[in-house]
Amino acid sequence: WGSACRGYRLRACRHGAALVKDLFQRYVLHNIALKLIALGAAVLLWSAISREPTVEIAYSVPVEFHQVPENLEITSEVIPQAQVRLRGPVRRLRTIQAGDVHPVIDLSGAATGERTYDLTAQQVHVPYDVEVLQVVPSQVRLSFDHRQTREVRVLSAGCPP
Repeated sequence: WGSACRGYRLRACRHGAALVKDLFQRYVLHNIALKLIALGAAVLLWSAISREPTVEIAYSVPVEFHQVPENLEITSEVIPQAQVRLRGPVRRLRTIQAGDVHPVIDLSGAATGERTYDLTAQQVHVPYDVEVLQVVPSQVRLSFDHRQTREVRVLSAGCPP
């Protein structure tokens, strides 16, 4: 039995090696020139894009308020603006506009009175490939008061001419 089993294993091993060699020739070496050209083109394209210079630009944009409670009104006299400094690839920052930059403050926990909110780079929504470097001011102070409505009856003194 011993010598018969060894012969079978040897044949199976040779068959496996031939199978691997066949697969290698069929899938790796077939059209090798085209594969090498495609690989070279991909490397050149990647190197051209990865070397694109980055630039910095600043935008002055209004701060957006999300989750404003129904019963509150912002009574601050000035709508806060934020200066946002961005960094990114030249091709991306050429197409970006102020409307693409959104500093957002969540007011879901607001109550009456004055309150100060932090404004960080993580709260500024910008397009992909663009990094927020700085937000000025870093804090925004807001005043809140209860929202009240009242119906007023208007009487006309006469007919208009």
